[in-house]
Formats: sequence, C-alpha cells, structure tokens
Amino acid sequence: MKHILILLLYIIILMYSNLVNSNGLFIGDFIKIEISTNNAYESKLKSIEEIKIKSLLVIVDKILDDRNKNKFVKLLTQNNFVNELVQNIIIENEIITNQKYIAEIKVNFDKKKIINILRNYQINYSDIVPPTF
Repeated sequence: MKHILILLLYIIILMYSNLVNSNGLFIGDFIKIEISTNNAYESKLKSIEEIKIKSLLVIVDKILDDRNKNKFVKLLTQNNFVNELVQNIIIENEIITNQKYIAEIKVNFDKKKIINILRNYQINYSDIVPPTF
C-alpha cells in the first residue's frame, strides 16, 4: 500500500512539473538592447518588433519539429499575427539619451492563442518538456 501511495505521489509531482514547464515555454527571456541612435523612440519600436519575432521563434523551436517549424514560419510570414499572440511586453532598466537607447525587453506570449493557431492549421506540437536525466 505504501508503494502505491509513493507511486501516485510521484505521478502527481511529475504531471505538475510538466504543467509548470509547459507554461514556462511561453514566457520569454529578457533581451538586453544597447543601440546608438539619433531617434530613441524609433529604435525602441524597432527593437520591440525584432524581439517579438525572436522570442516567438525561440518558443516555436521548443515546441515544434523542423517540418512543423517551417510550416508555422511560413504561416506567420503570410498572416503576420505576431501581435495577436503577445500577452505582454516588459521593459526594464530603460535609459534614453541623445545618442543611445538601452533597455532589457521581455515578451510573453498567450499560450492558448498559440495553441489555437497550431490546432486550426493542423500543426503538430508538444508543449511538455521531458524531465532531464
């Protein structure tokens, strides 16, 4: 009886850790930007757009195989729905001077929206991270 309880506890912990890991797949990392510029506002907007795409591609790289990645990137290029998938953008340590724009930018994506698009276009994905050995 004791072994069964331990096994059940282990299964619950494993399931919970996979759920936590899968949610973490859709959260971006901070990317440090340091740009010499004459127009900080334009540089800021351009940097955010680049980071959105870069962060989304990092997520896609984790949840799709090569064939499905290509299919998703092609779909993304045709429909340009990146902004629809963004949950929030966090900007920290922002410094704007006459000649530089410096910031740390993080983009988080809406997991449900990404999964809905993958399902609607019949793109196979895996949002569970296997445990490391």
